[in-house]
Amino acid sequence: MSVLRVAAGLRGRASTVSQLAQHCQLRQLQTQSRWHFDAAVVFDIDGVLVRGQQTINEARGALQMLNGANRLGRRIPFALLTNGGGVSE
Repeated sequence: MSVLRVAAGLRGRASTVSQLAQHCQLRQLQTQSRWHFDAAVVFDIDGVLVRGQQTINEARGALQMLNGANRLGRRIPFALLTNGGGVSE
């Protein structure tokens, strides 16, 4: 199952990032003994991470997991986007 399909099916649930991390395929590089992710996560800021001046409850935990506070102890690449033109919802 693709990460995008998983993300679409889990939108708005607290376990989204955890389940996305489980679906990210890890592979070991032949020349180095480190792991990397074959996927990244993109968030729309308005309505997903914040609503008006309020942070959405699960957003902080989701970003912490992406920054390495997960069972793998690995950072997952992510980007934050908005189409709000600088005006929050």
